[in-house]
Amino acid sequence: MTENQTSSGTENFAKRFLLITGYSSIAVAIIFFAITFLGYKSRIKNTHTWKKTECIVKTRGYLFLSGSSYRKTSNTKKYYWRIYYQYDFDGKEYTSKKYNLLDYGLYIGTASSYARQEEYEEKIKKIVDENSEPYPEGSKHICYVNPDKPEKALLILVKPTFLNTFRFLLRKIWQLAICAVLIFIGVILVKSGRFLKNLN
Repeated sequence: MTENQTSSGTENFAKRFLLITGYSSIAVAIIFFAITFLGYKSRIKNTHTWKKTECIVKTRGYLFLSGSSYRKTSNTKKYYWRIYYQYDFDGKEYTSKKYNLLDYGLYIGTASSYARQEEYEEKIKKIVDENSEPYPEGSKHICYVNPDKPEKALLILVKPTFLNTFRFLLRKIWQLAICAVLIFIGVILVKSGRFLKNLN
């Protein structure tokens, strides 16, 4: 076997290896994403089998997520009602603050200026002082209780749509990061394999 034949064989092996590994990496990323996505969709659908249970609002407050946590120059705040409700299940009393499967609470609004934030907070304080809607203290509602883990409950169910499932998946950003890394590696390997192929 000549030196050229050996070199050609090595190059062919390298091309095949890069292409096969690259396409495999992309395929794994797609399969991983599909399995993860369907898993989260199933979890959303499963909540629709939870037991309807009467509950009563014990107290409520509000929370805000500051934009400065992800944008250092932003003063934006997103406001949510945090509702604490009590329910009885199989003779035991439980308390939950979980509004739905996706959100931190009942969305109030977004304020991008200090003046607007003061306006929101004054409005919230007035609603709390007057014990008015939404979800005033002492009001009765229907919640949805996980029969296998009755300490887990939801006040509102969300539909298992593509958008809601993707929002749920976004809360586990590391899984999306794995898919992105696998696809990035796969694309680099495929491009490298094609580059070697075009040299011939």
